[in-house]
Amino acid sequence: MFHQVMAMVAVTWIVPSLVFFITIFGWQHFVGIRTVAVGMCYVQYMEEALFNCLLQVCVSLSVCLSLCLSVCMSS
Repeated sequence: MFHQVMAMVAVTWIVPSLVFFITIFGWQHFVGIRTVAVGMCYVQYMEEALFNCLLQVCVSLSVCLSLCLSVCMSS
C-alpha cells in the first residue's frame, strides 16, 4: 500500500513538472519567435491566455483529481 501511494504522489509531482518545464523552456521554439523583451523576466506563454488557462486548470487539476480518485478507490 505504501509503495502504491508513493507512486501516485510521484506521478502527481512528475507529470506537472515535466509539462511546465517543457512549456517554459520550449515555448519560443514551439511558436518560432521570442517575444520577451531584453531585460524582462517572465514566461512567454503567459501572453496566451487560453493556453495558460488550459495548462493551469486542465493539467494540474486532472493530475490532482486522478490522485484523489486513486486514493479513494484503494481505500
